[in-house]
Amino acid sequence: MKIKGRQPHRRLALEYAPPDWLCPVEARQRMGMTRVQFASTFGISVSTLRQWETGRRRPRGPSLILIDLISRDPRPVQRAIAHACRIETDRKTLVTDDDDVT
Repeated sequence: MKIKGRQPHRRLALEYAPPDWLCPVEARQRMGMTRVQFASTFGISVSTLRQWETGRRRPRGPSLILIDLISRDPRPVQRAIAHACRIETDRKTLVTDDDDVT
């Protein structure tokens, strides 16, 4: 459904700016990582990370929460990602094993 006229949700999203202390480049540099390392560790595209760091774009929604969590303490985020990867690997293994049986 298309709404005619101005769409306030878009306008609000553009006016909102994360606090200055929530800066992806500072979180990355504190960890001593390159953009590629940081992006691959936390599942962010290098292009997106570059745009955040140069100020062309700002993280919003779940991305903003992810950067906030990484800034506070990256270890829980890394553990959660490692756990999700293990689940995905197990799922692929199960599908592969089932395919071989039939």
